[in-house]
Amino acid sequence: MGEFPLLAEFEKELGPQGLTIVGVSVDKECDRARSMVQHFNVNWPQLCDGMGLAGPIAQDYLVEATPAYFVIAADGTMVGNTTAGEGLASLLASALHGTPQDGAGGDR
Repeated sequence: MGEFPLLAEFEKELGPQGLTIVGVSVDKECDRARSMVQHFNVNWPQLCDGMGLAGPIAQDYLVEATPAYFVIAADGTMVGNTTAGEGLASLLASALHGTPQDGAGGDR
């Protein structure tokens, strides 16, 4: 859950430019992620199936490790994905400014 402060800062800074965050937790304890959303006073929906990496959420998106960040542009195209917080800022900037990333697959 260490990524919440970073994501909360991105939401505060980039929300007015069009950033929308949807949290998807692959934890087996869904209340934990939802309590972090409340603790950091952020406005994104938090999804969780309670089945961990074996659940349909993780399987559908091929999540093998957490955190996994997927950045999708307003037109629905995937800008990229990363498992590292430092790569997230670059992906978000690309999505918000419409500039493609080299190797849009990110870390995966």
